[in-house]
Amino acid sequence: GIDVSYDIENTDDGAYVVVGHSFSTDKDVSENHGESDVWLIKVDEEGELIWERTYGGSAFDSANSVKLASDGGFLIAGNSRSSDQDLNTNMGENDMWMIKTDANGILEWQISVGGTGIDMGLDALEHGPDSYILVGESGSPDFNEEGHKGASDLSIVKFR
Repeated sequence: GIDVSYDIENTDDGAYVVVGHSFSTDKDVSENHGESDVWLIKVDEEGELIWERTYGGSAFDSANSVKLASDGGFLIAGNSRSSDQDLNTNMGENDMWMIKTDANGILEWQISVGGTGIDMGLDALEHGPDSYILVGESGSPDFNEEGHKGASDLSIVKFR
């Protein structure tokens, strides 16, 4: 299938994690939940695969960024059309999606937000203890109480 990477981050042990999405169901991809999954891989400094993880549901899911969290885990920002398996809900087409993993890429928690249109999570960061910010864009007229301002609006969401 098609495998695409969008971001890379150094890890505490001198390796790297790479995030994107995968349509594959074989070779280096150990599991596929549906159409496309978020794919997080860890490689050593020579590029040799250490581990890989997929996250998602039965529809199209993708990631745009990965950041090292203060506890050694990872924050992933992306988008999802799924409402099953690793996701609890979907509000419309694509929702903004943030994933938190431990240092081994094991899913700790996830949250998706959005409206009836296309919403995309582009980056995430830790804002303090148990506080996170997800930034992206929204094409949903019902994404927030302030209403839609144009074809695509900047969206900043803070979670605690």
